Amino acid sequence: MKEFTTSLILAWLPVSYAFSQNTHEIKAEGFNFSPSSISVNAGDTVFFNSGSFHPLLQVDQETWNSNGSGALDGGFDFPDGLGKVVFDVAGTYYFIFPSHISSGMKGTITVNSITGIQENETKFGQVILYPNPFNEYININFRSDKSGSISIMLIDGSGRTIREYHEIKYNQGINNFRFLTGSLAPGIYTLDVKGESFRHVTAVIK
Repeated sequence: MKEFTTSLILAWLPVSYAFSQNTHEIKAEGFNFSPSSISVNAGDTVFFNSGSFHPLLQVDQETWNSNGSGALDGGFDFPDGLGKVVFDVAGTYYFIFPSHISSGMKGTITVNSITGIQENETKFGQVILYPNPFNEYININFRSDKSGSISIMLIDGSGRTIREYHEIKYNQGINNFRFLTGSLAPGIYTLDVKGESFRHVTAVIK
């Protein structure tokens, strides 16, 4: 598997890593990437697993908008459709499958800034998910300095929401929720935990 790390590493980045490092997966489904648009935090890793028939190339915004296929200088390039990128720098990243760009096979990755993560994680504490891999449930644990509510969604590899709960109340202090997943096929899923001013998205394995 090829690995690519975005070039700019800021001096305070290792401190922020302690707060949030998640993994995400992007696959190919027919003539589309799944998911085709994803939001991650700086320091997160994205695994590309689109298969040998779907080479993947990073492009700039203008090329992406015009359905062009010119590679971005210094961007990631996975001819066999397999690789991973650690996104250290906030911004929007654009990628395509060059041979199917006329069919709209392209996607984006939005990377949220470290500063925002530090503020949110200081307020809500580190979100801990376990077990991972999971079987019939996932425990969600975090600490908050005030009460509030969260929503939790479990999303499959095609981007379909298969389990969700909304307006779950939590208390000041340490909170633990058991998210029941039911009987699911083995695979990689995305768990999205969203509060009033924070969001935690990570890949979980069945």
